[in-house]
Formats: sequence, structure tokens, C-alpha cells
Amino acid sequence: MRIDQVCFTPERIAAALSELKLEFLGFEFADPSVLRAYRAECPNDTAATSFPDWAGFEARHPATFAGMYQFWVRRK
Repeated sequence: MRIDQVCFTPERIAAALSELKLEFLGFEFADPSVLRAYRAECPNDTAATSFPDWAGFEARHPATFAGMYQFWVRRK
């Protein structure tokens, strides 16, 4: 059995959610310091749902999503 793994980025997640007509509610982290650091660096994104800001944060902190992206969505 072959299992393919697909690499995602915040931009690819945004595109997929748009295509599926889902609303992004936010990432989930086991370590709350990640969200605190993001909010300190991106204070204008009060909901912490800006994919461009998350992409920049991940570029500056490449280990942020080292395991996998975990996030919440809902139907629009």
C-alpha cells in the first residue's frame, strides 16, 4: 500500500478552505506560547486568522508547524 503525503502551507490551506467553502476559525497549539508569540508579532490580527500573517510567522519561526497543521473550520 502506498501512502502519499502532501505538504501544505498557510496559502494552500487558505485556497483549499476557499474551494470547500469553509471558514477558518484558527490554529490549535498544544503550547500556548506559540499563539502568544504570534499575537505579539501580529497585533493587528486580533482573531489570529490571517493566512498571510501566519505564513510570515512560519517563515520567521520554521518549527511552528513542525508536526502538522491543526486547525478549526466551519461551514460558511
